[in-house]
Amino acid sequence: MLGYLQQAAAYLAMLLIVSRSARGLATGEHAHLFHNLCELLTAPTKIAATPDDTYTAKTDYLKILQLNTSLSEAEWRSKFAKPDKGKPRPQYQKPNQGEDTIQKKRWPDWIAAEEGIEEPNKAAVIEKRGGLGGASENTRQIYLKLLQPAAEEAAAIHGDLITLTQETAEDTIPRIIAALNAGLFGKAERKATVLDNDKLKNSATIHKTLCWQAGTNAKVEALIAISLCVCGNGASSGAQDLCISDQDNTQLDAGLTNLNTLGQDLVARCQHSKRPITGAELTAAIGSLTTNFQTKATNLYIGTYANTACSGNTGQGVCAMYKTQSKSDVETINNMPWRKELIQAATLLRSREAKRAQILAGNQKLQKLKTLAFSMLPQVQQIRKQQAQQKPPKPLTKANKEEQTSKTKECEGIRKASDCRQKGECKWEGGDAKDGKHCKLNETNVAKQAAQAGAGDGAADKKEEKFKGKKQKDCKSPDCKWEGEDCRDSSLFK
Repeated sequence: MLGYLQQAAAYLAMLLIVSRSARGLATGEHAHLFHNLCELLTAPTKIAATPDDTYTAKTDYLKILQLNTSLSEAEWRSKFAKPDKGKPRPQYQKPNQGEDTIQKKRWPDWIAAEEGIEEPNKAAVIEKRGGLGGASENTRQIYLKLLQPAAEEAAAIHGDLITLTQETAEDTIPRIIAALNAGLFGKAERKATVLDNDKLKNSATIHKTLCWQAGTNAKVEALIAISLCVCGNGASSGAQDLCISDQDNTQLDAGLTNLNTLGQDLVARCQHSKRPITGAELTAAIGSLTTNFQTKATNLYIGTYANTACSGNTGQGVCAMYKTQSKSDVETINNMPWRKELIQAATLLRSREAKRAQILAGNQKLQKLKTLAFSMLPQVQQIRKQQAQQKPPKPLTKANKEEQTSKTKECEGIRKASDCRQKGECKWEGGDAKDGKHCKLNETNVAKQAAQAGAGDGAADKKEEKFKGKKQKDCKSPDCKWEGEDCRDSSLFK
């Protein structure tokens, strides 16, 4: 049954070819091809309509940075202060310990933040937006600490957006259009309105060598020149308006000197849309055109082949034809100059679209981070409430004070942020700095340790008081022991 259907299909195809050969081509015969060609021929103008990829949330990042700067310690901010009125703020200087890449990268942003709150009341306005107007120093420091994760994330996104929006990669709009122009019109710098006739004819001298000489490759390489072959401008007889009504049906002249004007007319008759084309749409249009190529013996053609010719004259076909090694030789299509250039353009366009999605996501994330940065007061108030409910630690003993003094000196002697953060008794107050005199004693942790130690000492004192006052002759219980001149709890000696 399958064999019968295949034979029937082949017979119907043969009848169609015979019928077409007998009647010749009709008006509008290649309208479907022209529609496909126009999708590609108008691509440069659609690409030009693509919106710019801009970093729109930079002000949101700067607001976060200004709030962070306003709440930071004076010692840290002094690094960015103007040495004198009217003089510029200091530039980044490489530390003696070696390059600090984070400081170097973020220094201009810190300078910009200082500039933004330099004018009177600017810092107060920024803090008021976060609900910090007239806030205590404790509240400000808690807020600053809570702000750090959001500020760090914002700085990372800011760096990514700066990189993404720098037009240094290959996927810029001008480079995508250049690749399209090269495949469509033969030159990267040319447009449809200014076609290079010599480039289009590619050393061909007559219509036959330009479009369809069997057994050899057609000279046409640019897609607009292929369009002229498909739309029948080489014919001296036969159907008119094969691609679109009222097309310029002027025959190609003897020297092929009117390719440019006829090509411009064809492009002008395409329907132009202001809607940007996507990488997926461009790829689909290339694939769709590729599927319209057919084989004839060891020839590959697009259009209509009839009666051994593609001249477009009465009873003959109209096509652009190329030589192949075999009927299954798809590499001939893949290696066509127009296709290579358009595939490259589609690849660049998809890359740009992926980058645009990252930029959009980064802008949206920064906007959300700014909202978060200025709405942390409820968390601060909750922390302060918890602090107020905690019992104050007992006063430090003489031994505790001496130990605290020793630890204070130890912390203040540390110069590296990483070393400081590793010690539980110390805290780093230098923000993003990697080194400097910013390591301080963490008095909160030290006080907790002292309180715990005090609790232990108190328990021991109670044990001693339990047997206090007993005489030596009475200090015989298993729970007590005579030591020196006192009766003491025996568990203290175990």
